[in-house]
Amino acid sequence: MYIRPYPFIYIPIINIIPLEFGVLLTELTLSEDQPVALRQMTAVLLRQYVDVHWNSGAEKYEPPETTPEAKAAIRKMLPEGLKESISKVGRSKLRFSSY
Repeated sequence: MYIRPYPFIYIPIINIIPLEFGVLLTELTLSEDQPVALRQMTAVLLRQYVDVHWNSGAEKYEPPETTPEAKAAIRKMLPEGLKESISKVGRSKLRFSSY
């Protein structure tokens, strides 16, 4: 039986990393040079980051809120991912484009 050893251990670190972390996660998710597993993991982390830090009115919100500049950068990058040939990564990006 295969057990993923570390990905979920690092999830709480999202709350202590600078707000540009969302931009970094987006860049990694979109990077075709990275392994698919890493890109899928960064897509999950990006989703969690958006759920927690995107909007102060959100149910799961925790400060700090993502800056308008970081939100604009992420929104600008995400449509590029819609042409992704790997469906699991592409579907993850499609979900974020609605924010």
